[in-house]
Amino acid sequence: MKLRTKELSIVGKKPSLLTRAEIERATGLALAAVKRVGEINVAFVDLKRMAELNRNYRKKDKPTDVLSFAYQASKRGPVQGDVVICAAYAKRDCQESGTPYKEQLLRLIVHGVMHICGYDHIKAADAKRMLPLQEKILGRL
Repeated sequence: MKLRTKELSIVGKKPSLLTRAEIERATGLALAAVKRVGEINVAFVDLKRMAELNRNYRKKDKPTDVLSFAYQASKRGPVQGDVVICAAYAKRDCQESGTPYKEQLLRLIVHGVMHICGYDHIKAADAKRMLPLQEKILGRL
């Protein structure tokens, strides 16, 4: 299968259980599922940096698991953006929920790419559209 990612950059200390190929596949499948192409950067940051980003961009003074920043977005054309993941936050979530850590990291990558492509889950109707598609993509990984 040809991936739809034009370019992928990985920044920061990638969790060792994830390979570059797995990250490429997750971003590629997410883009393909929403019929898009794009340039995606996946960055891994610590709790302190994630809290700083969340405070600066969402006005929430605490870390979170994933943030997305779309730099080029259109209804049909290529997308460009950053997916920023806090692996420590994700690991803590996994310990509470029992979700396998690797699965959660892949979920966050897909989730972030979908946000860059214009998907959201704030409203119930939007969540009904986004979250089942996210899980369908994960099922293909």
